[in-house]
Amino acid sequence: MATFTDVFGGSAVQPSQVQYNAVSLSTSSTTSWPRFATTTQPLARIMDVTPTAAGLTLSLPDATLAGVGQDVLVNNPGAFSFSVLDFAGNSMSVVLPGNLYYLYLSANATQAGAWRVVQFGVGTSAIAASQLAGYGLTAIGSALAQSHPVSSISGPYTVLVADRARLYVNIGGVVPVTLPLSTATGTDFFFMLRNQGSGSLSVTPSGGEIIDGASSITLSVNESCLVHASSGAWYTVGRGRNTSFNFTQLTKGVTGGTTTLTLAEAANVVQTFTGTLTANVVLVVPAVVQVYYIANKTIAGAFTFQVKTPTAGGTTITIPGGQNAVVFADGTNVINASNSSSGFTTLALSAGLASAPALSLVNTNNGIFAPTGSTVAVSAAGVEAMRWASAQSLVANGTYALPSFTFLASPGTGMSSPTLNTLGLSANGIQGVNLDATAKVTFPAGMSAPFSSLTALPSTVAGHGITDINTTYAPTLTGVGAS
Repeated sequence: MATFTDVFGGSAVQPSQVQYNAVSLSTSSTTSWPRFATTTQPLARIMDVTPTAAGLTLSLPDATLAGVGQDVLVNNPGAFSFSVLDFAGNSMSVVLPGNLYYLYLSANATQAGAWRVVQFGVGTSAIAASQLAGYGLTAIGSALAQSHPVSSISGPYTVLVADRARLYVNIGGVVPVTLPLSTATGTDFFFMLRNQGSGSLSVTPSGGEIIDGASSITLSVNESCLVHASSGAWYTVGRGRNTSFNFTQLTKGVTGGTTTLTLAEAANVVQTFTGTLTANVVLVVPAVVQVYYIANKTIAGAFTFQVKTPTAGGTTITIPGGQNAVVFADGTNVINASNSSSGFTTLALSAGLASAPALSLVNTNNGIFAPTGSTVAVSAAGVEAMRWASAQSLVANGTYALPSFTFLASPGTGMSSPTLNTLGLSANGIQGVNLDATAKVTFPAGMSAPFSSLTALPSTVAGHGITDINTTYAPTLTGVGAS
């Protein structure tokens, strides 16, 4: 840039037009038209302005001292933004690092003038990339790269919108993590979790939203996953199983009716069910191959807890209240996986009920149970049929019409105990003979009998009869077939 000396002031005088000026902007400055710029920055046609700090400004000259059409191209190759102001201090544009703006004077009636501002073009620089960086992004030189900062947690934590792309590592024990509403984070929000602690890490959405189809999920020790938001739901990616601790537990409350496990719920090998039953429970597991360790911790009362698949015709099992079972599902049937007692020296069962015996046959209402602490009973069709006390006496006495012990061909023919210390015989539901505590045989009233008791003398008909073994009498048997 050529200059000449003002003989009156001794300062360098700029020519009427300066084509280029490189400015290191360390303080806010005001430019002047070149012909008046003796002590200030001349406004060149092309200005490379490099601010050394944030918040600096570059002011345009007095518009009344120039004609319309005067223009300037402002480029920012630096690391900070700066503002271009008119002569009155009004902001014309904010020039970001790496950006260029073209300004030309369209009216000069006032000192501020009227300037047209056009973004002429955008350049590339390291700072331009850093200005674009945000959650999950960082600037490396002039390029953007992924960024996943790592933070540790050891207690309850609620995920924030600012946690986008962040990795959280549990270093504590049992830690609950609460997710925000997906409407607050947006459907492209994601973050990562790893359980490096000594206990389980639970993840629970807010506001009734679900994750992987369930109300919550659990990460065992050394498990990790990426958690992604959707519309009203959350999903995990890469939720792997730890080979050292590969069992997870589902705890679910039931009271009655049909409960169908989701795939996420059925993925838990250990299943625990709680609650007080008010009706029979039917637990439906998915039609897939799986082994379940089921703990029925419900208060069952007179109600049953059945496990089945949705496949019609498949076998089912019933688990009494307070009992545990290892079951195997093959996609159709649910089978008791521990139906062998080999190696067992004792087998402890619950007391059970008449309607749900502790030891059941194929029909679960037939079996053995303990109605009290010192009795054992047998139930048939869910109703108590017989009971033994601790003295091994028969408690269920029966009647002549319904004897306790019957013959298969004659249901009303058998033995009963119609009164205390009395053994009775019935035939076709009608009283036969009774044997009392003194071994005395009696007959029902009106029945004819050859004798009234064993102490009577025998009747001798053609040498036939019965005698008291305590006497010297003895029957004489004659003839073929005599008795």
